[in-house]
Amino acid sequence: MLLPKWLALAVIPSATLALKSTGEIPERNGVIGGVGDKSFTIKTTPAVARTPGKLRVTENSGICGKFFALFKTTQNVYQASGYGDIAANQSIWFWYFDARKNPANAPLVLWFNGGPGSSSMIGLLQENGPCRITNDSYIDQPVGVGFSHGEEKVGTSEEAAADLWTFLQMFLADERFAHLVKNDLGIWTESYGGHYGPVFAKYFLAQNTAIRGHTTAGVHLNMKALGIGNGITDSFTQYSEYITYAEENPYVVTLVPTDWIADAKTAWNQTGGCKDQIIACNNGGNDTVQQRIQQAL
Repeated sequence: MLLPKWLALAVIPSATLALKSTGEIPERNGVIGGVGDKSFTIKTTPAVARTPGKLRVTENSGICGKFFALFKTTQNVYQASGYGDIAANQSIWFWYFDARKNPANAPLVLWFNGGPGSSSMIGLLQENGPCRITNDSYIDQPVGVGFSHGEEKVGTSEEAAADLWTFLQMFLADERFAHLVKNDLGIWTESYGGHYGPVFAKYFLAQNTAIRGHTTAGVHLNMKALGIGNGITDSFTQYSEYITYAEENPYVVTLVPTDWIADAKTAWNQTGGCKDQIIACNNGGNDTVQQRIQQAL
């Protein structure tokens, strides 16, 4: 979803400002975390043969030891990255890291960035840090997001949940990860994950019930937790509060100029504006309504 200038600034967390002040996030050309001036050469790689139902894995590529050598407790963290070929023309990318302590019994955590369409590599490398947490698998989903590639068929959170279930069945059947089947499982997500996180959890629990009832086959997922950070759950309520927060917040920070706030209030309240369009979408909107909302934002 494209964000207006007033909304984009209003949702900058105070933590980002704090990290800027300590020099952890550089400021380039007046933008916190801005892109530098370096140019990059993009190389294409030959197509790789998929094996539906199997993983293609690279183990211990070295990020925790090579790039985070100062953290002595992370140098021997096991990691594995690669693809789960859920179909002959669809592959889901993941990057898994063992827990630093007792990985054989630590909970398995699945991390999903929001979007929809945001790569979980953002969470891995920019938000969480890959070498300081429990058994964690960062997954780019659905197909077409991040490094996950192939035919893009998913159009709903329910369809994404089904593909993710297929991937996890493959993941936990692989000898490198089969020991995690008995461990507790948690889903952690953010932003648009406020929509698909609960859908994923509901789907997993329904599949577990079907397995117990012998109406489907598969590995039972020991689902224990769902965590949502800064989740989008109700755009009608949340989007109007972005304007409020930009104008008045507990950090006493001037986030945007007053004329931007005035424009935002007009865009929200006018006939046919953002509020009316969200109501139309909630009342059974179609693609045309959604496109108008995107354009308004």
